[in-house]
Amino acid sequence: MSPGAYANVCLEVTVRNLAVDSVLQSVMVNELEGSGGATAFDSVSHTLDEYKNGEAPRDLTLGESNVSTLMFNILKSMIKAWLLDKVRNNFESPASLAIDHFWRWISSSASNMYDPSLHRFVHGLMRKTFIQLLAEFKRLGSHVVYADFSRILLATSKPPGTAHAYATYITTAVTANELFQHIYLNPDRFYDFLLFMDQANMGGIVCENPLALEPPEELALEMRWNIQEFLPPAIHDDFHNVVQYFIVELFKIKQRTNGASRVPLRAVPNGAPDLTQRDVGKTREIEAVLEFISRRLTRRMLKVVGNVQERYHDSLMQAEPDEDFDFPVKPGSHLHLTRPPLEFVKFACAAFALARDHQVEIGLLKRTLLELINVREFANDAIFRNPCEPLKLPNVPCRHCDALRDFDFCRDPELIPNNLEVSPKWLCADCGGEYDRTAIEFALMQMVVTMERNFAQQDLKCARCQQIRSENVSMHCQCSGTQVFTLSKADMRRKLRTIVNVATVHKLGRLKERSQFILSSW
Repeated sequence: MSPGAYANVCLEVTVRNLAVDSVLQSVMVNELEGSGGATAFDSVSHTLDEYKNGEAPRDLTLGESNVSTLMFNILKSMIKAWLLDKVRNNFESPASLAIDHFWRWISSSASNMYDPSLHRFVHGLMRKTFIQLLAEFKRLGSHVVYADFSRILLATSKPPGTAHAYATYITTAVTANELFQHIYLNPDRFYDFLLFMDQANMGGIVCENPLALEPPEELALEMRWNIQEFLPPAIHDDFHNVVQYFIVELFKIKQRTNGASRVPLRAVPNGAPDLTQRDVGKTREIEAVLEFISRRLTRRMLKVVGNVQERYHDSLMQAEPDEDFDFPVKPGSHLHLTRPPLEFVKFACAAFALARDHQVEIGLLKRTLLELINVREFANDAIFRNPCEPLKLPNVPCRHCDALRDFDFCRDPELIPNNLEVSPKWLCADCGGEYDRTAIEFALMQMVVTMERNFAQQDLKCARCQQIRSENVSMHCQCSGTQVFTLSKADMRRKLRTIVNVATVHKLGRLKERSQFILSSW
């Protein structure tokens, strides 16, 4: 993940069929990493005498997983047969269903195809293939902003207006590589400007028609800021408006700079590359942004913060304080927030600071706003901390299609209950099918068990030199430092409290009972 402000075209690419491609291209993945021979995932058959004499590997090892060579070869041959049958029958045979749901059958403990070691082995292959896929995008000149097994967010060096052509080129070039020939890449969203903090906190100018030759008359904005939900309801609109104003103005400055820098072609003398035009355009853009931050944005923020502070003081003077200035309690809440004007300044400046090239000016703006509310610049209260503790369940497959999705229970607005339905449904964004709540609840329970086991089996480390304890008897390190936990008990308790909150909100009784029992024993 790479937070920042991206003024050029950004693409969101959907990834499909990664598990199938990883198994079929396992030999090539191994060769790219420099392995071969006895450690390669090849399909060479061996006789019983070769196994008896130790001349052939009995198992394949990848990380903590260990599968037999024969089992992996059978799996690979079966997928090849499915894929061939799918192509021969024009994607209408039962093999199409088997290919689409291969990862779900491999990863679900309710499936007859499930084996824990095979599941970990295939997941390791998917991870290696995915890393090679990201490296290929980088080699073609794109910057990876965010990536998971289901989607990739890319920042390009192309100006607005070239989104569709570049997306077609880059997806065609990547899938032309033999290693990725079974992966489906589909660009489904384009941004002309993007302000990205993380997958739950982002905003940008969406390009609704990438084939259009002329820019649209009205800008289409996308605003997804989870941190806004942790502010009091009375100042939600203030935060939304100032961040939107920041994004739109930076985009307009970039547009004006690009328009002014387009001049007719002229002859350039040999041996003297002309960089003046590009440097002048970049200088003008920086000066325009600096002028915008130091004048217009500063004046607007001073006015908004003053208005927020005045309304907050008025509510405190009332006999019954306004509930709209109370901080909401969400499933991921883990900070004690008390001052709405201070949190508004911190959250807004955290969004502005994503423009890395102008951090000095944003720092001056934040200092000015903090002085307005009588807070020191370097005080502990002035440090921004994300108010939401995330709880993610990665790579959840849909029962009705081949889509994978990371369930972020604390930050995804589609998963947060609306207090209108007793048990709201979790629907797939691609096909509209319903996810299996029971299977997801058991997966979260397994996550709790894994957390408990990891804490119980953790190593101790030296508090001074940070070295892992090598002797089980000594109470102190060789440097005389004391031995402490590698995993903090406070972090474990915070995560367990978040799981309890999520189980309470989503009415997952078994998960709540299990996590509460472990939390009470700690």
